[in-house]
Amino acid sequence: MSKDWRISLASRNKLFYNDIPYVPILMENIYTYVAFKDHEKNGVKTIQTMGQLVPKTETRAILVSLTPGNNTVFPISFKILNINDIYIKDSNQVYCPIWKKHIVFKIYGTLKIEESKNILEVSHLVPIQDIYGTWDAMTTLSIIACSFFFYYRTKGQNNMLRLQWDKMKKKTNLNSLQREL
Repeated sequence: MSKDWRISLASRNKLFYNDIPYVPILMENIYTYVAFKDHEKNGVKTIQTMGQLVPKTETRAILVSLTPGNNTVFPISFKILNINDIYIKDSNQVYCPIWKKHIVFKIYGTLKIEESKNILEVSHLVPIQDIYGTWDAMTTLSIIACSFFFYYRTKGQNNMLRLQWDKMKKKTNLNSLQREL
């Protein structure tokens, strides 16, 4: 264990399942996100969301929003999940689908188009125990993520923001240098 907590913290394993982060999006906002004209080319495809799982077939289900007063549903696919991710042992040591034991899940997956319809291909299915706490955290994280991924900017706007950012960084560096002298 390092005595410098920053080095210790930086050396911890990643919390994400792969190199590309799963962007938090509330289930009811997914349709808005995939409606952007440049989503297929420039949009983030790997997302995390949560909702009530309603199975339709062995490889398909729908996810229902948990937001009060919202009844949005979004189709999901279990095609790439391992059989052990879907079937678990119950109290009698008999295998049953995970949705028989749990109702609400946090879903990690990739947005795809299959048969000309949007679908979320699930890579990780995590049962939620603390529904209200997880929903509050997801709501907060999705608001932050919206500011980065839902706001459409032109190339000119991006360049202007980059120049402003660089100017702020230079000013901050200059101020810190002056304080050191």
